[in-house]
Amino acid sequence: MKKYLLSFAFILCVSMSVVFAQGKSAEERAEQQTKNLTKIVGLNADQAKKIYDINLSIDKQADEVRKGEKGKKGGYGGKIAKLNKDRESQTVAVFTPEQKAKYDQWKEKRKERREEKGKGKGKKIDNDDND
Repeated sequence: MKKYLLSFAFILCVSMSVVFAQGKSAEERAEQQTKNLTKIVGLNADQAKKIYDINLSIDKQADEVRKGEKGKKGGYGGKIAKLNKDRESQTVAVFTPEQKAKYDQWKEKRKERREEKGKGKGKKIDNDDND
């Protein structure tokens, strides 16, 4: 009985930590996204404020989409993807040409890392060593 109780308590703790990690407000997400971009491209204070406002607006819209689509079939992925495209186009418009170049380099490196991660997935293992 103790074993089951401990297992249940462990699963409950892990589940709660995931729920709380996902529970960031739109303001917290916008702040983190702005900090990340500041590190990547070197935003000045005026740009950071503009980017924060863009992120906050998009994150609030995304929250509304998630609330409105909760429980519906088909999900909300397409609507969120459109919002993220809007975020990127508005964000890039704030950058200087040098910052845009840094951002494009960062995006390319991120794409390469994702492709590297995905290379090992879904491959069949060849077990012809038994001949």
